[in-house]
Amino acid sequence: MLDVTRQSPRTAGTSTGGSQGDWYVAYTEPRREALAQQHLQRQQFEVYLPLYRVMTRRTRTAQARTAECEPMFPRYLFLRPTKVQQSLSVVRSTRGVTAMIRFGAVYAQLHHDVVAAIQAREREQHHSSLLAVRPMQPGTQVRITNPALDGLEGLVHAASSQRIVVLLDILGQQTRVKLREEDVRVA
Repeated sequence: MLDVTRQSPRTAGTSTGGSQGDWYVAYTEPRREALAQQHLQRQQFEVYLPLYRVMTRRTRTAQARTAECEPMFPRYLFLRPTKVQQSLSVVRSTRGVTAMIRFGAVYAQLHHDVVAAIQAREREQHHSSLLAVRPMQPGTQVRITNPALDGLEGLVHAASSQRIVVLLDILGQQTRVKLREEDVRVA
């Protein structure tokens, strides 16, 4: 769980300028995190949008999968003023931003060490191999979507670029079933 602190709106932005202050949390419109980030940066805020890599397929029939980046915390981004007297009141009217996260009248904040840990994890994941990004790793609990076995759940035994071997409990015995990747989803 993230360690969130509180700061009153009157003092927000007056004591946290520079690169060592705590981060505020903005809530964005659906799938508009990058737009909000861009507009906040134009207003001279330091903005951080944590991303992680996922394997995606553009269409159901396409065989090629690509690694793409998605927000780690959908609809949330972190920001902090770069100037001592910079006001946070302009954030809520920024394109892409719905609101600032608050506890009543108090802005929520994340300590800079928490954000630094998220940044370190993001760097680590971006430098890992594409195999580590694949969601179907051995031991992953999956649900079968193939019509013949629809609804059954099992564990991934092995995965390759084209097939996944799933261990299913059928009639009291573990059975290995080879399936296409599109026939299973993470449970």
